[in-house]
Amino acid sequence: MCSTMEHPIKTYRETHAMTQAQLAAVLGCSDATITHIENGRRRVTPENAIEWELKTGISRAKLCPEIFADKNFRSKKKAA
Repeated sequence: MCSTMEHPIKTYRETHAMTQAQLAAVLGCSDATITHIENGRRRVTPENAIEWELKTGISRAKLCPEIFADKNFRSKKKAA
């Protein structure tokens, strides 16, 4: 992830006027997790990306691009 780009979690949180603790409660994680993700010290796991997509409407491809933005993701999963 490019360090000059704001993480979609932070954009969502700020757009909805939420604190990190409030968003963490909605997503079912700690506020430290939100802090680490927003600051680029932690990545969203594929499992969380799927769950958080349902809770926020942020696409899993934006939350976890290294996994879900790959056009061949489905075919790789089937081949495995």
